[in-house]
Amino acid sequence: MHLSDPSKRSDLQRELVALRQRLAETEVALAAKTAEAAAKTTEAAANAAEAAANAATIERLQQRLDALSRRVFGRRSEHIDPRQLLLNFEGAAEAQEAPPPFLSEAPDEETPPAQDERKKRGKKRRNGRARLPGHLPRERKVYDPSPEESICACCGRAQQAFGEEVTQQLEFRPASFVVIEHVRKKYSCKKCHSGVTTAPLPAAPIERGLPGPGLLAEVITRKYGDHTPLNRLSGIFAREGVSISKQTLCDWIRASAGPLLLKPVYEELRRAVLSSPVIQADETGIRVLRHTLPGRRRGQIWVVGAKPGELCYAYAPTKEGKWIHQLLTGYQGFLQADAAGGFDQLYKAGSIVEVGCNAHARRRFVNAAHAGEAAALWILAAYKKLYAIEREAREEGHDSASRHRLRQEKSKPLIKELYAYLDELEGALRPSSLTAQGIQYAKRHREALCRFLSDGRLEIDNNRAERALRQVALGRVNWTFAGSPAGAERATVLYSLVASCKELGINPAAYLKDVIERIPTHPARLIAELTPRGWLEKQREQRPPDPPDPAIPAAPS
Repeated sequence: MHLSDPSKRSDLQRELVALRQRLAETEVALAAKTAEAAAKTTEAAANAAEAAANAATIERLQQRLDALSRRVFGRRSEHIDPRQLLLNFEGAAEAQEAPPPFLSEAPDEETPPAQDERKKRGKKRRNGRARLPGHLPRERKVYDPSPEESICACCGRAQQAFGEEVTQQLEFRPASFVVIEHVRKKYSCKKCHSGVTTAPLPAAPIERGLPGPGLLAEVITRKYGDHTPLNRLSGIFAREGVSISKQTLCDWIRASAGPLLLKPVYEELRRAVLSSPVIQADETGIRVLRHTLPGRRRGQIWVVGAKPGELCYAYAPTKEGKWIHQLLTGYQGFLQADAAGGFDQLYKAGSIVEVGCNAHARRRFVNAAHAGEAAALWILAAYKKLYAIEREAREEGHDSASRHRLRQEKSKPLIKELYAYLDELEGALRPSSLTAQGIQYAKRHREALCRFLSDGRLEIDNNRAERALRQVALGRVNWTFAGSPAGAERATVLYSLVASCKELGINPAAYLKDVIERIPTHPARLIAELTPRGWLEKQREQRPPDPPDPAIPAAPS
């Protein structure tokens, strides 16, 4: 072939153009395939990221489901058996092989005490049933053998009495209704017929009302102390032959919590609580049918506690911080509560100092331990040591100064080691794990959680306020809801007095009966004597001294 031939040259040019065209098409196809591969790679990465996110979501939801299952079906105790430290939990690789410093010094303290040691520590148990209280009335029923049984089987002579065998039986006599007739005799002058003279009628708790102080006290105690709904209480009274409707009982409750009876005592109790340098607070929700806010059916019951026997409940429409502001208006001092957001503005003002609740921090690690995260068990062991120190201070009767010294000596170094361990452990855990979340909470609120070390008057946790709210939690299971905000506010008045009595070991019914009898004529300036604590102190002052024990010889003169 000769290239000088025009026909041949044109053929070659056509082939070259065709080759260039095929090359361009190949490049386009290659680019398309490259783009498709890149898209698939991107899609695969997106799918992998989505799968990881879904896995994290599933894990988080599973954790919540497990927590809810334990809450509904599991045991209520947050106790963790120390022997669980010896188990090979799933995820144990996340925990350090060696125990942390706060355990390596005294590992034996974390092991369960021996059976005989527990018996030594525990209260000495009396054989048989407990002795019946001495204040209960006694009735003697004497049983003599029949004449035939009192004859000696050997000699046939009558047997002589030489003692007795006493067997006690506890019986119950239901409370009974009594109709008290207030009879006022009339006097007049038969000579001048100037008028009629009668003795004044004693003040009634409710003007022109039927109930006496004892009946009102029983109704209040049954509902707010024993959690009995009023409709059920009406049925109980009906069995005794007395018909009192639920609406009538509601009217009595309304009057009892009003300004003419127990409301002034509640206000004095609230004033005493807010004058304390240290208080605890917590809240729980209740259903409210006729809510002040449209569309809402829930309100909040707050409790604020000072020293034992001073518990004040209050109602708020929502959990917003403005309501707790209103409740604690003018307060200055320490406030121990959980880390809810509603308290933040209070602390920023500077007059109220935040004290954290270590029980809330510990609870997160309890949930982690129940979920099988081994690292949480070491942290719980540290909390166990902290609470053992608090128990030591309580059992030995330390005052605030000596408790502060004990905490500085034992608790403060332990806290320092614990938080150093948390810093070290956090980097080795998945951020989504419950233990890591608990560590983040403890570090975020470290200053407040450690504030109990600075003052012996402060508690390590907020458990007292939580226990006080159980009164409301148990009640709402039975009475279900409050009809209105006003009804919820009346409930807080009566809950405050009943719960304060229970903390002091006072019979609420006896206290309420006495206070309702006295309140109409009691001087307003002495209203503090009618609060549960003031009432108890007054009773102790008026109580006669105990008689001397004849077994103890009198001191020489």
